[in-house]
Amino acid sequence: MTDRELERRANRRLAVLRHVEEVSGNVAATCRYYGISRQCYYGWLRRFEADGLDGLKDRSSRPHHSPRVTLAARLAALPTPGAAVEALREAAPRPSAAGGCEVHRTTRPNRPPEEVLPVHRDR
Repeated sequence: MTDRELERRANRRLAVLRHVEEVSGNVAATCRYYGISRQCYYGWLRRFEADGLDGLKDRSSRPHHSPRVTLAARLAALPTPGAAVEALREAAPRPSAAGGCEVHRTTRPNRPPEEVLPVHRDR
């Protein structure tokens, strides 16, 4: 959408706000006349009072935050394969073990410490 179209829409919204103040004085009648809801009118009024004419321009409907985005979607949005690898490393860091890597003992908690076998990984 061009800047000219955004200005045109903002001016139409401003005309609706002015119609209530200068012509009818009745929000419900003006909203019926223009075919908008009162909720929409009051939203425009709140934005106009806060930001002026710029507040009446269309805004992005993109969410600020996506809590359910998957790791695959985040990786697809990364620019390079190297960035994807770094994101994977941040998402699932390797566990650090004091004195080297060990087999996790929670699966067999009664196993004596001398029977815990070391795990060798290629890094």
